[in-house]
Amino acid sequence: MKLLTLFLILSFPLTDYDSAEYHSKWMKKIIKQSTKHFNQKTYLYPLETDRITANFMNSSFYFIKDKEDTVLGIAVISLTNGCVVGGCSTANANETRYEQFYILSIYNRDKELSQLSVLDYPGEYGYEISAKWWLKQFLGSSSKKHTYEQNIDAISGATVSAQSLVKEVNILNTFIKTMTY
Repeated sequence: MKLLTLFLILSFPLTDYDSAEYHSKWMKKIIKQSTKHFNQKTYLYPLETDRITANFMNSSFYFIKDKEDTVLGIAVISLTNGCVVGGCSTANANETRYEQFYILSIYNRDKELSQLSVLDYPGEYGYEISAKWWLKQFLGSSSKKHTYEQNIDAISGATVSAQSLVKEVNILNTFIKTMTY
C-alpha cells in the first residue's frame, strides 16, 4: 500500500509537467503559424471575459498582436468531439465515449476565419479532417453558415469528426462576429 501511495504521489507532477509541456508546444506552434500568416513577428495574449468563460469552456482565446501591441487577430484553441470510441461510421446520440481533438482557428482583424488547422487528433478514425484541402473550405467570411454535405464536402470514415468540426466552426464564427477589438 505504501508503494502504491508513493507511486501515485510521484505520478501527479509528471502528469502536470507533461500537459504543460504539451501546451507549450502548441503555443510555439501557434506563434509560428500566426507569424507566418501575418508576415511579421506575433505575440499571444490570453483573452478572458465572462462571455467566453460561460459559453466556451472547452476553448482558449488569444489576441494575436504585433510588437507595437496592435491586435492583428484572434486565435482560438478548441477541444471538440471526434469519433465514438470503437468506430466512426455513424453518430450515436446515446454514446458519451467520444475521442476528442484540438483545433486552431485564426481570425483576422476583419473577423474572417483565415486559418484552420487540427493541432492534435489522437483517434484511429476520422483523421482525414486534418487535410489542408478539406480545411480550406471553411476559410473566409465568418457570416457564412457551413453545412456538412452541402457547402462542406463529406469525408468517408470521418462523419462524426467532420460534423463536429463544422458545428464548432459555426459556433466560433457566430461568436467572433459579435466581438469588438
